[in-house]
Amino acid sequence: MTLALKDVKDHLRVEHGDEDYLIDSYLQAAISNAESITGTRISQAQVTKKFKAFSAEMYLEWPLISVDQIKYIDKNGAEQTLYDTINTPAVTSAVFQVVRKWQAHTAMGKPYITLAYDQAWPETQKQPEAVSVTYTAGYADNAAPKDICTALLLLVGHLYANREATVRGNIINDLPHGYVNLLQSHKLYSL
Repeated sequence: MTLALKDVKDHLRVEHGDEDYLIDSYLQAAISNAESITGTRISQAQVTKKFKAFSAEMYLEWPLISVDQIKYIDKNGAEQTLYDTINTPAVTSAVFQVVRKWQAHTAMGKPYITLAYDQAWPETQKQPEAVSVTYTAGYADNAAPKDICTALLLLVGHLYANREATVRGNIINDLPHGYVNLLQSHKLYSL
């Protein structure tokens, strides 16, 4: 978990456990929204991404922790393992490498899998989702950058204080731009 429920409740000044489920749902919504804004994975998770074939650049999510498994359907229709650290020792890691593509607007770039020097991808069957890459991405517990955590706390606080879509009888204000500004330096831009 990027932020502990206790830390969020401290921020909200909530001392009881009656609304833990509600507060946790606001936190999950804030994480999802921040991931959408930044194009990164904030909450650590193991993800499986499918590709129609091996290609020059198979993009994964940032921050990438590990590539755990690569499987593919060979030209005869049988599932093969190219790389596996989940169930067996590595089958081979000499075929591919993981690199980060540097992008113009940010110091961060999306990691991708590409061929190692003087290697060739195995031939796959021509079908959707012939290649399956399982990897772990996101920030480890309590390791997310402070500006991301602060942005999450701002949004959770806003959602907790304003439980309806609109408030009648008051001047309506948007969430301060500080929320988006705090996330901006972690945003990945597509070229």
